[in-house]
Amino acid sequence: MASKRVKVYPYQVKLTYKKKGKKKRIEVNSEDVFNIDNFRESFKIDKLGRNIVELVPDVPFLLIIDKNDNDNDANNNNGNGDNKDGETNNETYKINDTDNDTNDFLFGRLIRLRKEVPRILNLATQEERIEILEESENLEEISHFVWNLNENLLLAEYNYYAVRNFSAPLTAYLTTIINKHKEILTSDFKPELKVEINSILDPKVFEKLKKDKSRVTKIQLSLAEPKVSYIDNALNQEPADMLRRRAIETIEGESYHFNFALSSGHGKGKGIFNTPKLINFAETSLKDNKDIIKGMRIETETSAYDLIRHSLYYIESFEMDGKIISDSSLFYNKAVDIYNEHYIELTEYIKL
Repeated sequence: MASKRVKVYPYQVKLTYKKKGKKKRIEVNSEDVFNIDNFRESFKIDKLGRNIVELVPDVPFLLIIDKNDNDNDANNNNGNGDNKDGETNNETYKINDTDNDTNDFLFGRLIRLRKEVPRILNLATQEERIEILEESENLEEISHFVWNLNENLLLAEYNYYAVRNFSAPLTAYLTTIINKHKEILTSDFKPELKVEINSILDPKVFEKLKKDKSRVTKIQLSLAEPKVSYIDNALNQEPADMLRRRAIETIEGESYHFNFALSSGHGKGKGIFNTPKLINFAETSLKDNKDIIKGMRIETETSAYDLIRHSLYYIESFEMDGKIISDSSLFYNKAVDIYNEHYIELTEYIKL
Protein backbone atom coordinates (compact mmCIF):
# COMPACT_ATOMS: atom_id res chain seq x y z
CA MET A 1 0.00 0.00 0.00
CA ALA A 2 1.33 3.42 -0.95
CA SER A 3 2.58 5.74 1.77
CA LYS A 4 1.27 9.25 2.37
CA ARG A 5 2.70 12.38 3.91
CA VAL A 6 0.80 13.45 7.03
CA LYS A 7 0.70 16.98 8.42
CA VAL A 8 -0.01 17.59 12.11
CA TYR A 9 -1.98 20.69 13.14
CA PRO A 10 -2.18 21.99 16.73
CA TYR A 11 -5.43 23.28 18.26
CA GLN A 12 -6.56 24.72 21.56
CA VAL A 13 -9.62 23.15 23.17
CA LYS A 14 -11.52 25.95 24.88
CA LEU A 15 -14.27 24.92 27.31
CA THR A 16 -16.38 27.53 29.11
CA TYR A 17 -19.51 27.41 31.23
CA LYS A 18 -21.77 29.75 33.13
CA LYS A 19 -22.45 29.37 36.82
CA LYS A 20 -26.03 29.84 37.86
CA GLY A 21 -26.77 33.52 38.35
CA LYS A 22 -23.52 34.65 36.70
CA LYS A 23 -23.20 36.39 33.33
CA LYS A 24 -19.51 35.87 32.61
CA ARG A 25 -18.39 32.51 31.25
CA ILE A 26 -15.59 30.66 33.09
CA GLU A 27 -12.85 28.76 31.24
CA VAL A 28 -12.06 25.28 32.56
CA ASN A 29 -9.70 22.37 31.78
CA SER A 30 -10.80 19.31 29.84
CA GLU A 31 -9.76 17.00 32.69
CA ASP A 32 -12.14 18.84 35.06
CA VAL A 33 -15.09 18.84 32.64
CA PHE A 34 -15.05 15.30 31.30
CA ASN A 35 -15.45 12.02 33.11
CA ILE A 36 -12.61 10.40 31.16
CA ASP A 37 -13.56 6.77 31.80
CA ASN A 38 -17.11 7.45 30.64
CA PHE A 39 -15.81 9.41 27.65
CA ARG A 40 -13.67 6.49 26.51
CA GLU A 41 -16.48 4.02 27.14
CA SER A 42 -19.14 6.09 25.31
CA PHE A 43 -17.07 6.37 22.14
CA LYS A 44 -15.79 2.81 21.83
CA ILE A 45 -16.27 1.29 18.40
CA ASP A 46 -19.05 -1.00 19.64
CA LYS A 47 -21.07 2.09 20.66
CA LEU A 48 -20.89 3.72 17.23
CA GLY A 49 -24.62 3.47 16.54
CA ARG A 50 -25.46 6.38 18.82
CA ASN A 51 -22.46 8.50 17.84
CA ILE A 52 -23.18 9.22 14.18
CA VAL A 53 -23.95 12.91 13.61
CA GLU A 54 -24.86 14.65 10.34
CA LEU A 55 -23.04 17.96 10.63
CA VAL A 56 -24.54 18.93 7.27
CA PRO A 57 -27.31 17.02 5.42
CA ASP A 58 -26.16 13.64 4.08
CA VAL A 59 -22.62 14.05 5.48
CA PRO A 60 -22.41 11.83 8.58
CA PHE A 61 -19.48 11.98 10.99
CA LEU A 62 -18.47 9.50 13.67
CA LEU A 63 -16.07 9.85 16.63
CA ILE A 64 -14.21 6.78 17.91
CA ILE A 65 -11.91 6.91 20.95
CA ASP A 66 -9.26 4.20 20.75
CA LYS A 67 -7.70 2.48 23.72
CA ASN A 68 -4.08 2.79 24.85
CA ASP A 69 -3.42 -0.78 25.88
CA ASN A 70 0.14 -0.49 27.21
CA ASP A 71 -0.64 -2.37 30.39
CA ASN A 72 -2.24 -5.36 28.70
CA ASP A 73 -0.13 -5.37 25.55
CA ALA A 74 1.98 -8.41 26.36
CA ASN A 75 -1.08 -10.53 27.09
CA ASN A 76 -3.58 -9.36 24.49
CA ASN A 77 -1.91 -8.20 21.29
CA ASN A 78 1.30 -7.33 19.52
CA GLY A 79 0.98 -3.58 19.98
CA ASN A 80 -0.28 -2.81 16.50
CA GLY A 81 -3.92 -3.63 17.05
CA ASP A 82 -3.62 -7.33 16.11
CA ASN A 83 -4.40 -10.01 18.67
CA LYS A 84 -2.88 -13.50 18.89
CA ASP A 85 -5.60 -15.05 16.74
CA GLY A 86 -4.78 -12.72 13.86
CA GLU A 87 -8.04 -10.81 14.20
CA THR A 88 -8.06 -7.06 13.96
CA ASN A 89 -8.84 -5.02 17.05
CA ASN A 90 -9.60 -1.52 15.81
CA GLU A 91 -9.62 0.17 19.19
CA THR A 92 -6.44 -0.93 21.01
CA TYR A 93 -3.00 0.50 20.28
CA LYS A 94 0.41 0.37 21.89
CA ILE A 95 1.78 3.80 22.82
CA ASN A 96 5.56 3.92 23.19
CA ASP A 97 7.27 4.95 26.40
CA THR A 98 6.97 8.70 26.96
CA ASP A 99 7.71 11.28 29.61
CA ASN A 100 4.00 12.07 29.79
CA ASP A 101 1.35 9.85 31.32
CA THR A 102 -0.56 8.63 28.27
CA ASN A 103 -3.68 8.38 30.44
CA ASP A 104 -3.80 12.17 30.04
CA PHE A 105 -4.45 11.70 26.30
CA LEU A 106 -7.52 10.77 24.33
CA PHE A 107 -6.58 8.94 21.12
CA GLY A 108 -9.31 9.42 18.58
CA ARG A 109 -10.54 9.22 15.01
CA LEU A 110 -13.01 11.70 13.56
CA ILE A 111 -14.46 9.79 10.62
CA ARG A 112 -16.45 11.02 7.66
CA LEU A 113 -18.70 8.20 6.41
CA ARG A 114 -19.36 7.86 2.70
CA LYS A 115 -21.65 5.64 0.65
CA GLU A 116 -20.39 6.74 -2.78
CA VAL A 117 -17.86 4.22 -4.08
CA PRO A 118 -15.36 5.36 -6.73
CA ARG A 119 -14.97 3.49 -10.00
CA ILE A 120 -11.96 1.16 -10.01
CA LEU A 121 -9.71 0.70 -13.07
CA ASN A 122 -7.26 -2.20 -13.35
CA LEU A 123 -4.33 -0.89 -15.41
CA ALA A 124 -3.12 -4.42 -16.23
CA THR A 125 -6.45 -5.82 -17.49
CA GLN A 126 -8.18 -2.53 -18.41
CA GLU A 127 -11.14 -3.80 -16.39
CA GLU A 128 -13.45 -1.17 -14.84
CA ARG A 129 -15.72 -2.02 -11.95
CA ILE A 130 -17.73 -0.53 -9.08
CA GLU A 131 -17.74 -2.23 -5.69
CA ILE A 132 -21.19 -2.65 -4.18
CA LEU A 133 -21.43 -1.94 -0.44
CA GLU A 134 -23.75 -3.78 1.90
CA GLU A 135 -26.56 -1.67 3.36
CA SER A 136 -24.72 -1.26 6.67
CA GLU A 137 -21.28 -0.64 5.10
CA ASN A 138 -19.62 2.76 4.62
CA LEU A 139 -16.30 4.04 3.40
CA GLU A 140 -14.22 5.55 6.23
CA GLU A 141 -12.39 8.82 5.64
CA ILE A 142 -10.32 9.10 8.83
CA SER A 143 -8.61 12.02 10.51
CA HIS A 144 -6.68 11.04 13.65
CA PHE A 145 -6.05 13.20 16.69
CA VAL A 146 -4.57 13.11 20.18
CA TRP A 147 -6.07 15.31 22.87
CA ASN A 148 -4.10 16.16 26.00
CA LEU A 149 -6.69 16.76 28.70
CA ASN A 150 -4.36 18.49 31.15
CA GLU A 151 -3.37 21.28 28.80
CA ASN A 152 -6.44 21.58 26.53
CA LEU A 153 -4.18 20.84 23.55
CA LEU A 154 -5.16 18.77 20.55
CA LEU A 155 -2.87 17.60 17.72
CA ALA A 156 -4.74 16.50 14.60
CA GLU A 157 -4.11 15.01 11.18
CA TYR A 158 -4.88 16.98 8.03
CA ASN A 159 -6.85 14.71 5.69
CA TYR A 160 -8.01 16.28 2.44
CA TYR A 161 -10.86 13.75 2.05
CA ALA A 162 -12.06 13.78 5.66
CA VAL A 163 -11.26 16.64 8.06
CA ARG A 164 -8.81 19.29 6.91
CA ASN A 165 -9.23 21.79 9.72
CA PHE A 166 -10.69 20.49 12.99
CA SER A 167 -11.98 23.82 14.31
CA ALA A 168 -15.49 23.83 12.85
CA PRO A 169 -16.35 20.10 12.52
CA LEU A 170 -15.08 18.95 15.93
CA THR A 171 -16.67 21.97 17.64
CA ALA A 172 -20.00 21.19 15.96
CA TYR A 173 -19.71 17.46 16.64
CA LEU A 174 -18.91 17.79 20.35
CA THR A 175 -21.56 20.48 20.84
CA THR A 176 -24.17 18.15 19.34
CA ILE A 177 -23.02 14.92 20.93
CA ILE A 178 -22.71 16.28 24.48
CA ASN A 179 -26.51 16.55 24.57
CA LYS A 180 -26.69 12.81 23.88
CA HIS A 181 -23.95 11.84 26.33
CA LYS A 182 -24.41 13.75 29.56
CA GLU A 183 -22.57 10.89 31.28
CA ILE A 184 -19.25 12.04 29.79
CA LEU A 185 -19.43 15.30 31.78
CA THR A 186 -18.84 15.71 35.47
CA SER A 187 -21.95 16.93 37.27
CA ASP A 188 -20.75 20.53 37.71
CA PHE A 189 -20.52 21.17 33.98
CA LYS A 190 -23.61 19.55 32.51
CA PRO A 191 -25.47 22.86 32.14
CA GLU A 192 -24.27 25.70 29.91
CA LEU A 193 -21.06 24.08 28.60
CA LYS A 194 -19.64 25.66 25.44
CA VAL A 195 -16.99 23.92 23.32
CA GLU A 196 -14.57 25.64 20.94
CA ILE A 197 -11.72 24.07 18.96
CA ASN A 198 -9.37 26.86 17.84
CA SER A 199 -6.24 26.92 15.70
CA ILE A 200 -3.27 28.12 17.74
CA LEU A 201 -1.87 31.47 16.66
CA ASP A 202 1.88 31.87 16.44
CA PRO A 203 3.16 35.43 17.05
CA LYS A 204 6.69 34.39 16.09
CA VAL A 205 5.79 32.99 12.68
CA PHE A 206 8.15 35.23 10.66
CA GLU A 207 11.00 34.64 13.09
CA LYS A 208 10.49 30.88 12.73
CA LEU A 209 10.47 31.13 8.95
CA LYS A 210 13.88 32.82 9.07
CA LYS A 211 15.25 30.03 11.27
CA ASP A 212 13.73 27.20 9.24
CA LYS A 213 16.63 25.48 7.45
CA SER A 214 14.50 23.10 5.36
CA ARG A 215 13.80 23.72 1.69
CA VAL A 216 11.04 26.15 0.70
CA THR A 217 8.62 24.28 -1.56
CA LYS A 218 5.74 26.68 -2.23
CA ILE A 219 4.55 30.27 -1.94
CA GLN A 220 0.86 31.19 -2.10
CA LEU A 221 -0.26 34.79 -2.54
CA SER A 222 -3.70 36.39 -2.59
CA LEU A 223 -3.97 39.96 -3.87
CA ALA A 224 -6.82 42.44 -3.69
CA GLU A 225 -5.89 43.61 -7.21
CA PRO A 226 -3.64 42.25 -9.98
CA LYS A 227 -0.82 44.75 -9.53
CA VAL A 228 1.41 43.91 -12.49
CA SER A 229 4.70 45.25 -11.09
CA TYR A 230 4.24 43.24 -7.88
CA ILE A 231 3.37 40.02 -9.72
CA ASP A 232 6.44 40.46 -11.95
CA ASN A 233 8.60 40.85 -8.85
CA ALA A 234 7.08 37.70 -7.36
CA LEU A 235 7.67 35.75 -10.56
CA ASN A 236 11.34 36.70 -10.47
CA GLN A 237 11.90 34.51 -7.43
CA GLU A 238 14.36 31.79 -8.42
CA PRO A 239 14.13 29.49 -10.30
CA ALA A 240 12.42 32.09 -12.52
CA ASP A 241 11.58 30.10 -15.64
CA MET A 242 9.81 27.28 -13.87
CA LEU A 243 8.04 29.57 -11.40
CA ARG A 244 6.80 31.87 -14.12
CA ARG A 245 5.14 29.00 -15.96
CA ARG A 246 3.53 27.54 -12.88
CA ALA A 247 2.34 30.88 -11.55
CA ILE A 248 0.68 32.06 -14.75
CA GLU A 249 -1.26 28.82 -14.91
CA THR A 250 -2.67 29.37 -11.43
CA ILE A 251 -3.56 33.07 -11.48
CA GLU A 252 -7.29 33.42 -10.83
CA GLY A 253 -9.68 36.25 -10.13
CA GLU A 254 -12.54 35.66 -7.72
CA SER A 255 -14.41 38.19 -5.58
CA TYR A 256 -11.73 40.80 -6.30
CA HIS A 257 -9.01 38.47 -5.07
CA PHE A 258 -6.24 37.33 -7.42
CA ASN A 259 -4.53 34.16 -6.24
CA PHE A 260 -1.41 32.46 -7.49
CA ALA A 261 1.15 29.96 -6.27
CA LEU A 262 4.87 29.56 -6.92
CA SER A 263 6.14 26.01 -6.58
CA SER A 264 9.71 24.75 -6.68
CA GLY A 265 8.70 21.28 -7.80
CA HIS A 266 9.96 17.95 -6.53
CA GLY A 267 12.63 15.42 -7.38
CA LYS A 268 16.20 15.43 -8.54
CA GLY A 269 17.22 18.27 -10.82
CA LYS A 270 14.34 20.56 -9.86
CA GLY A 271 15.09 24.18 -9.07
CA ILE A 272 15.00 25.56 -5.56
CA PHE A 273 14.09 28.93 -4.12
CA ASN A 274 16.79 31.37 -3.09
CA THR A 275 15.66 31.49 0.54
CA PRO A 276 17.35 34.77 1.62
CA LYS A 277 15.97 36.48 -1.48
CA LEU A 278 12.53 35.01 -0.78
CA ILE A 279 12.49 36.24 2.83
CA ASN A 280 13.54 39.70 1.71
CA PHE A 281 10.74 39.63 -0.87
CA ALA A 282 8.21 38.67 1.83
CA GLU A 283 9.39 41.38 4.23
CA THR A 284 9.32 44.04 1.51
CA SER A 285 5.90 42.87 0.34
CA LEU A 286 4.35 43.15 3.79
CA LYS A 287 5.88 46.61 4.23
CA ASP A 288 5.36 48.24 0.82
CA ASN A 289 2.37 46.37 -0.61
CA LYS A 290 0.36 45.53 2.51
CA ASP A 291 -2.77 47.24 1.14
CA ILE A 292 -3.11 44.78 -1.75
CA ILE A 293 -1.87 41.60 -0.03
CA LYS A 294 -4.74 39.64 1.49
CA GLY A 295 -2.86 36.40 2.02
CA MET A 296 0.73 35.12 2.02
CA ARG A 297 1.62 31.55 2.92
CA ILE A 298 5.06 29.97 2.60
CA GLU A 299 5.57 26.21 2.88
CA THR A 300 8.80 24.42 3.65
CA GLU A 301 9.49 20.69 3.79
CA THR A 302 8.67 20.63 7.51
CA SER A 303 6.28 23.52 8.23
CA ALA A 304 3.97 26.14 6.75
CA TYR A 305 3.79 29.82 7.67
CA ASP A 306 0.82 32.13 7.20
CA LEU A 307 2.37 35.60 7.29
CA ILE A 308 -0.95 37.44 7.33
CA ARG A 309 -3.07 35.58 9.88
CA HIS A 310 -0.06 34.28 11.86
CA SER A 311 -1.68 30.89 12.13
CA LEU A 312 0.52 27.93 13.04
CA TYR A 313 -0.60 25.80 10.11
CA TYR A 314 1.25 22.62 10.95
CA ILE A 315 4.17 21.80 13.16
CA GLU A 316 5.53 18.59 11.66
CA SER A 317 4.90 16.03 8.94
CA PHE A 318 5.85 12.37 8.54
CA GLU A 319 5.22 9.30 6.39
CA MET A 320 2.45 6.80 7.10
CA ASP A 321 1.60 3.75 5.00
CA GLY A 322 -1.91 3.03 3.78
CA LYS A 323 -3.04 0.35 6.25
CA ILE A 324 -5.61 1.62 8.75
CA ILE A 325 -4.22 -0.22 11.78
CA SER A 326 -0.60 0.80 11.33
CA ASP A 327 -1.73 4.30 10.34
CA SER A 328 -3.53 4.75 13.64
CA SER A 329 -0.78 3.26 15.78
CA LEU A 330 1.92 5.27 14.04
CA PHE A 331 -0.02 8.53 14.16
CA TYR A 332 -0.77 8.24 17.89
CA ASN A 333 2.86 7.52 18.72
CA LYS A 334 4.24 10.24 16.45
CA ALA A 335 1.71 12.77 17.75
CA VAL A 336 2.70 12.10 21.36
CA ASP A 337 6.36 12.54 20.39
CA ILE A 338 5.54 15.81 18.63
CA TYR A 339 3.54 16.96 21.65
CA ASN A 340 6.52 16.35 23.93
CA GLU A 341 8.87 18.18 21.57
CA HIS A 342 6.65 21.26 21.11
CA TYR A 343 4.88 21.28 24.48
CA ILE A 344 6.50 24.44 25.91
CA GLU A 345 5.96 26.68 22.89
CA LEU A 346 2.38 25.52 22.36
CA THR A 347 1.35 26.12 25.96
CA GLU A 348 2.97 29.58 25.74
CA TYR A 349 0.92 30.43 22.66
CA ILE A 350 -2.31 29.38 24.40
CA LYS A 351 -1.65 31.93 27.12
CA LEU A 352 -1.14 34.83 24.68
